[in-house]
Amino acid sequence: MKILGFIPARANSKGLPGKNIKLLNGKPLISYTIEEAKKSRINRIIVSTDSLEISEISQSLGAEVPFLRSAELSQDDSVIEDAILDVLEKLNKNEGYQPNMIVLLQPTSPLRKATHIDDCIKLLDEKKADSVVSVSEPMEHPAVMVNWDAQGKMNFLSDLFFQEQKTQRQGYPTFFFVNGAVYVFKIQNLIKNKSRYGEKTLPYIMRQIDSIDINTIDELLIAEALLQARNI
Repeated sequence: MKILGFIPARANSKGLPGKNIKLLNGKPLISYTIEEAKKSRINRIIVSTDSLEISEISQSLGAEVPFLRSAELSQDDSVIEDAILDVLEKLNKNEGYQPNMIVLLQPTSPLRKATHIDDCIKLLDEKKADSVVSVSEPMEHPAVMVNWDAQGKMNFLSDLFFQEQKTQRQGYPTFFFVNGAVYVFKIQNLIKNKSRYGEKTLPYIMRQIDSIDINTIDELLIAEALLQARNI
């Protein structure tokens, strides 16, 4: 089976400039994703980037960068699926290569391990799903969130869940958040739906401690502390 690992790594980031190659415990952030992908069942790893620096670092770590991503597909509002389809079209045209399965790995999830990747691949294969997405339980249930309206009145999100009567925390429905660590999907699903999600999308539940997604300097520092704790 041809399993393509796709790692998107644009140069620009408003929240944390240069985050994909920021040093984390002395290593570029993207290196954690490439290293774990190499240990997994993925048999081809491609980094999609518009940066020569990211390209050079990625190739030195054992990933392929067959071409740079176009400026059109590297904007803040660009859709990752469009970048994947662009790579697939070029690989098919240049090499006749077409994978059976795609594993999308964001480089901002450094605590994701090869076992998580392989578990998602296995789940997709065994359950005949269109896609699998890694999720985690939130630190706090969304029902306890609040906001303020234009008149300054505080509103509880729980009122949207339970409009007829107040419910204690134990009665809240279970919710998960998509943690961004692993997405696995069949190529037919991507071509048909232009999406990483399909009609049959299954969850792969990860621990909160493995699910950090780095978009700020604070999250980078938290990930560094967690990685150091693993090595104690």
